[in-house]
Amino acid sequence: MLSAAEAVDALRGGADAAATWEALTRGALLGARGNSGVIVSQAVRGMGEVLGRTPGGGAGLRGGLARAAEMARAAVVRPVEGTVLSVLSAAARAVRDAPDDLGEVSRRAADEARRALRRTTQQLDALSRNGVVDGEAALIGADLAATAVEVVRRLISGGSEMVTLVTGADAPEGLVPAVRGHLERTRPDLEIVEYEGGQGGYPLLIGVE
Repeated sequence: MLSAAEAVDALRGGADAAATWEALTRGALLGARGNSGVIVSQAVRGMGEVLGRTPGGGAGLRGGLARAAEMARAAVVRPVEGTVLSVLSAAARAVRDAPDDLGEVSRRAADEARRALRRTTQQLDALSRNGVVDGEAALIGADLAATAVEVVRRLISGGSEMVTLVTGADAPEGLVPAVRGHLERTRPDLEIVEYEGGQGGYPLLIGVE
């Protein structure tokens, strides 16, 4: 989302809603990293398709949430519950019958999104076993490579076909080879995809499908 915010910051003053949402959508897509990044970028695109063309307000937000949930789910070949897809869908459903009041629609969506996030621990086996929600800290360790290997081991324990590794700008040498080596030894059936993401602050982003 940082790239989306930067794209909006780069707009000239006086940009209308359509131009602003177009910039947000483009920035979110260009900055997407891993599966969740792509999903979120499509959710932003869905919001933009509605809010970039309507007056906004409660009705606009309601329609935008519905389109965001629809497009995010369409971006995934095999949608899995217990992820951001579940949270988006729950928020959209919660406001279907809400009045055309922006504050009320926002409150209902936010409240249900929080409840849906808590429910994800019971929807996805890997999260349930480790007692975390999608995106929450699962493990802390002193050795980065060993910690990354353990995180990956936990993530694929629920069944998976592909692991995506996105290397950050400050990734130490040997980090990705350690993770890849573990996967090749223990799960030779997995497809492993690697990208040089160059992101700051995150030496390694891991996506599992």
